[in-house]
Amino acid sequence: MLRNVALLAVGASIGAVAVLLAYGGNGERAAGQSASLLDRVADATFRRSARTHAEALSASTRLASYRDVAATADPGELERMLARSAASEPSPLRDLEIDSVLMRMAELDPAHAVDAALTLGVEARFLVAVFQRWAESDTTGALDGLSGIADTVARRAVALGLLDNLGHSLEGFERVAAALPAGDRSPLLVHWFGVYAATDPYGALRDAEQIWDENDKRAALVEIATSWARRDPEGALLQAEQLTDSSLRNSFVYAVTTEWARLDLSGYLAYFESAASEWTSISSGGDMQLLLAVNPEAVIRVAERMQPSPGQITLASAFGALAETDPLAAIARVETLPAGSDRNQVLQSIATSYARRDADAALAWAQSLEPPSPDAVINVATVIAETDVGRALDLIRATPSTFASGMNLSLGMGQILSRAAQDPARAPAIARELVGRNDTQSVNLLRTFMASWMQSDSEAALGWLLANSQAVHAGALRAAASMMATSDIDAAMRYVDRIPATHRTAWITSVASEHAPGDPDGAFAWIERFRGDEVYDIAYREIVNSIATDSPRLAAEFLTRASPDVQLASASLVANRWTRQDGAEAAARWAASLSDERARASAMRDPVGAWADADPAAAGRWAMQLSRGEARDEALLAVMLPAAAAGTVDRGMLDALSSDTARGTAVRRAALAVSRTDPNRARALIDEHVRDPALRDEIYRQIEGLR
Repeated sequence: MLRNVALLAVGASIGAVAVLLAYGGNGERAAGQSASLLDRVADATFRRSARTHAEALSASTRLASYRDVAATADPGELERMLARSAASEPSPLRDLEIDSVLMRMAELDPAHAVDAALTLGVEARFLVAVFQRWAESDTTGALDGLSGIADTVARRAVALGLLDNLGHSLEGFERVAAALPAGDRSPLLVHWFGVYAATDPYGALRDAEQIWDENDKRAALVEIATSWARRDPEGALLQAEQLTDSSLRNSFVYAVTTEWARLDLSGYLAYFESAASEWTSISSGGDMQLLLAVNPEAVIRVAERMQPSPGQITLASAFGALAETDPLAAIARVETLPAGSDRNQVLQSIATSYARRDADAALAWAQSLEPPSPDAVINVATVIAETDVGRALDLIRATPSTFASGMNLSLGMGQILSRAAQDPARAPAIARELVGRNDTQSVNLLRTFMASWMQSDSEAALGWLLANSQAVHAGALRAAASMMATSDIDAAMRYVDRIPATHRTAWITSVASEHAPGDPDGAFAWIERFRGDEVYDIAYREIVNSIATDSPRLAAEFLTRASPDVQLASASLVANRWTRQDGAEAAARWAASLSDERARASAMRDPVGAWADADPAAAGRWAMQLSRGEARDEALLAVMLPAAAAGTVDRGMLDALSSDTARGTAVRRAALAVSRTDPNRARALIDEHVRDPALRDEIYRQIEGLR
């Protein structure tokens, strides 16, 4: 039986052709080529792939066609015959003629046959047969010819066909792959393992584990698992134990169980129940959705038996599925679950399903639960909100304990309100409902609602906001501004003249922040019109902060020209981002160039500390050369910190600090770090370096507080 394997299911297995084409068909195939290739790949038979339609003809017709062509040895005449057949309407006879001519040309000169087929644009399935014939007499030549096929679909189809000639081994695969562009290797590898697994799944699994690329390995294992599940799913699951990487093992089991459930749900269900005690976890997915639809009780029984604890997602999903058809049965079953997070998850799932059948009954049940389940009430309320947002909000507001689950509330109601914002008839009424409430939840929900309304009808949403600006929280206006700036930055900038003075700051800063990442120069140029207003510095700071994440050097350049207050507000953030992306030393030198002393000090800690970690001597020499003051103190403290954490204080740097307060900070950091392992050494550091009795006593008290 399967041991220690997580039964995890995915929505659908990857079909052989889907995998092959998903790696980059680039829309090159024509409809006829696609359909033929699907047939070939699905059955993994390329030997006589060009003759599928021909076999619909009588044996005598086929024989006559091959006899007529075999009598022709003139390459020019054969080309003319091929051109006539290729230009004719699709039919079994046309396919027979093309196949006959190409096979004859391949006997005489396979390279010429390939060139003619490619020039005339015949379907990929005919090329496969030609290349296979070519490889029978000259494998190297056939592989050289493969590399010259420009069409992606045709090239990959031929490559798969040649694997039949070379034998299904890694050596054969490598020979074919070497003749292909790098982008073809992964899709060919994945599909080849599916074909390989059809005849030797154990060998395929063994060889797949040798693939060095993790993405290729995972895709190959999924392909093997899917193929194996069609023949021996239990054997595949047992073999999954041999995969030592848990993530790859789970992907393998996903594919096996999903394919098994798709092909034989009753057999899978029986195995699902019998083997449950040996599975460590269980999650929803493709096969699980089938089980939930057919037999939620079985899933509940399995989840309850699992150790060490039931799988929350599946257990909740199973109860929810049961409640869709029989809520009273689900309610009766949940009474057997112990209190805890698992039970709460189940109650939420039942609440949602029950409310869709009978909202009033579901609400009465959710409110009667002991102990209470605020999340269950929220779930019922979100269902009610689909048709009556006002009632849902009243319900939530009247249930104080509900706010203990603010995340669940925000997600549920946020989704409902976002959908409601798409209805132009209801949107104003919902906005009025929300703006009339001053509780935190309603303010947050209004912000979510306004962003959605702006997305669906910006004119109506802004018109309402402007008409109700005195009652609307600034956060809602910021959300509207951000949404408009995202979709139409020019309109968002123009709208500023229509915004009431009380909300202009919120609007301007939101628009500037959204504008900055894509066009920082444009954002700064736009806010120039507000220079002299209080909003200018606020917007300037927003732009700097917005671009600092991706372009810290650019942000630093703009910040250097900013006012002292803006420098102080953003210097630390910019220095931190610069240090992470481009190196500590350059960031530290930039920090030292800031005109405002406070900003210099604020910006020093992160870059100098990182520099000191890498090269403490160089960072120390640089810090000692700075002008005496707060910024230099911060730099010296950052250099001293690593040694201080080990209980060592550099006496020269300590004396170089500009104040007793700074020296006390350095000793405090060292003493606090050492006190955890050596309190006596910590006291000795304090006694040695701190002259101020009051400061010494303060550090003593802090050390005592850590013990």
